[in-house]
Amino acid sequence: MRLSRLKWHQPILKWADRIAKGSSVALAGLSKVSIASVPAFFAAYLTDIQTGLWIPVALVAAPTIAGLRRRANNSNLDQVHRLLDQICEETFKNEVFQLEQHRRVTLFRYVPFTWRKFPFFGGWLIPIERSGSSTRATRAIFRAHDDGEQCNGIAGRAWARRSEIYVDQLPNLKLDSSDIKVAEYAEKTFMSVHEARKRSSGVQSLLGIPIEIEGKKWGVIVIDSTHPKIKDKAATKIFRTLNPTLTNFLKGLGS
Repeated sequence: MRLSRLKWHQPILKWADRIAKGSSVALAGLSKVSIASVPAFFAAYLTDIQTGLWIPVALVAAPTIAGLRRRANNSNLDQVHRLLDQICEETFKNEVFQLEQHRRVTLFRYVPFTWRKFPFFGGWLIPIERSGSSTRATRAIFRAHDDGEQCNGIAGRAWARRSEIYVDQLPNLKLDSSDIKVAEYAEKTFMSVHEARKRSSGVQSLLGIPIEIEGKKWGVIVIDSTHPKIKDKAATKIFRTLNPTLTNFLKGLGS
């Protein structure tokens, strides 16, 4: 899955929203017009409008399209992306990386269902935004089950514990993917050996930070690095500073 946002649909939904709202107002007005007061040639059309499905359809379509427009609005995610970039910059300040993908901040959101991961239901953390502009394709989806023992990955365990989780000095599976190293990586990151074996990015340290909005769990931020350690105190400090602003934008993403 690539964490990109389409732009072409926004003007379409904008005009569809305007048309739907305008139609609803017009049809609401016509519903109160007396058929006896209009010319005969228009009476048949007015009767069809007042007794047919035009008005119910418009009353359903208008809020539906308005809701789709709000959910498709990228402005909040654009702001979230900037905040993730800030967290990334402050966390890895004065550190040198060969590539942007060697340190990232990824935002995961809780959903009760996803078609991208079996068994589909039961709670998942799916990626919706990431710092930087490259390596935005990711298949990382973590279990966020009601039973904390079933929550996997640093993201899943941070979600279950409702507290930060930091692991460092992980084996570099890009250099050594022996059974022993894979098993060690799996144990430290709360994953199965099968899941760990698919990790080939060379990540050696991870920090999971749960996000709550108005006392309810919303999602998790995961910071990863190819360096053996992350400056976790710097990361949590900048997160707490930006968290009020971040959660305001997350509220605007809807449910």
